[in-house]
Amino acid sequence: MHSKTPKIATFSSWRNDSYAWPNCVGMRTGLFGTIRRLPDIVSRFHGRIRPQCHMILQYLANLITGLLAIGVCAAAPLTLSTRSDSYNFGQINQGSTSPIKHDFILKNNNAAPITVDRIAVSCGCTTAVPGGGVSLPDVLAPGKEIEVDTSIDPLRLFPGAVEKSVSVYIAGQAQPAAVLEITGTLAPAASFSPDMLTFGDVAYGDGASLELTATIDKTMVPSLDVVKFETTDSDITADRVSAAPFGANEETVVYKLKLSQSPYIGLINGTVSLMVPNGATGLSVIGSSVPIQGNVVGGVGAAPESVTFADVPARQETTQHVLITGIAASDIPKVGLFSASPMIELKFEPADPAAKALKLDIVLSSKMNVGSLQTQAIITAPDGEKIMLPILVFTVPGGASAVL
Repeated sequence: MHSKTPKIATFSSWRNDSYAWPNCVGMRTGLFGTIRRLPDIVSRFHGRIRPQCHMILQYLANLITGLLAIGVCAAAPLTLSTRSDSYNFGQINQGSTSPIKHDFILKNNNAAPITVDRIAVSCGCTTAVPGGGVSLPDVLAPGKEIEVDTSIDPLRLFPGAVEKSVSVYIAGQAQPAAVLEITGTLAPAASFSPDMLTFGDVAYGDGASLELTATIDKTMVPSLDVVKFETTDSDITADRVSAAPFGANEETVVYKLKLSQSPYIGLINGTVSLMVPNGATGLSVIGSSVPIQGNVVGGVGAAPESVTFADVPARQETTQHVLITGIAASDIPKVGLFSASPMIELKFEPADPAAKALKLDIVLSSKMNVGSLQTQAIITAPDGEKIMLPILVFTVPGGASAVL
């Protein structure tokens, strides 16, 4: 006769028997059911361990039950219920000046009072305030409601899908108690062909031109006389060369874009836009802005072609270097250096007469406080060729005498 070896309870056997741990993540009832079974699970050892050890384990299991129950209750986030947490305004035309408005109603369905203390919006085109003259913070008793009035300025929207959100926060809780969504579509007043302008490589002094065709909706832009052409690149100009009807409500306009014969050396990276006047902000973009790309090749160059001071301690002088090619060391006195910001100083390091590249120091001033700066430097060679060097600065607390 073979004696049977007593079966020892293991985690695997518990997982497959009546004391299995349920998948209760995020479910209070499942979690508390599991917690309540802890003493029973411990009792399965009875008879296999000493009685005094069983008493200790039973006590620990009961203690864990209470502590976990308190933790689960404390961690559960409070929420505000809504009749509807989303609003779709449909489609509106670009150029519309009427604000997009909607009022949300939120209710405290919790057992205790809560305090609504903050409302945050996803961007500057959206506003959200309590309705009915209520000011924050506002204490909501159980079952009571609060109105959140939202408004979107359509003149600050870009064509296409619109997705904005409003977050409502309550005191003592980091995550929002409610997130409200506002969606819709802004129909463009103009479309463009091509949707990107590429000059390619252009030799300094040659100049170049491209054509851009705009199809404009006359129901949104009643007159072409009010349409203005704008570009972010000062080396590019545009002339309207033709206009013709295109269907009952559209008109096709052809613009010729010209690149100057003496542009800045380096990458062309900007946008062109058609603008119309509005009574609120002066001018609004119609359609979407069209990107411009290209590269002007000359006798001089810079590496890198842009400079970024990232996470630099405020009020601390910091230097970066740029190599300038195509200029002889003997011509340094003839080179023009211009900084668009007093926070940036430019100076050449002493160079060997035979050097093939000059080292230009880009010096961030010790007077720069915490914050950011977007500026540029211009280097003008003796023969007139110019390099524009974009400079970005991001300073953080940590300098010896940082001013916050």
